Amino acid sequence: MTDEFKDFCEELRSSSAKVHESSDRLVRLKLAVALTDVKLYAKVLGDFYCVFKAIEAAVEKNIDNECLKQLWINQLARTDRFEKDLQYFLGLGWKEFVKPTDAALRYVSHVEDVSMTSPVLLVAYIHTMYLGEFDLIAAIFNCSTMKSNLRVLYV
Repeated sequence: MTDEFKDFCEELRSSSAKVHESSDRLVRLKLAVALTDVKLYAKVLGDFYCVFKAIEAAVEKNIDNECLKQLWINQLARTDRFEKDLQYFLGLGWKEFVKPTDAALRYVSHVEDVSMTSPVLLVAYIHTMYLGEFDLIAAIFNCSTMKSNLRVLYV
């Protein structure tokens, strides 16, 4: 990775830190609610599946773009993992049940437009969605810990 690219990543991270902090709090709160209902959790997974699938298809289509080529590694791909999770929660016919929300469809449409008009902007989506996944994992851990602690308090 070039120094110029590292500088860009650092600038992107620092300029979006406040917005991410606020949105992360909201996501953690919504996640705590979603984890209490399997069907709701599967619906949320379905939306993420559609979004990640669109981003990964856009990256694959534009992998010759120099910025994407430097940033993307196949190990980042999440579509297959979402499919396995959805099959676990909803069964073999899960694709029949996954209906993305209007918001997810608008997001996918926007990703597809960006892919066609200015593929370098996919860098922002990769940065947001794939680095955000690490925050999501931390939130899941925090929610699991919270649920365990609450069970201890109320048993």
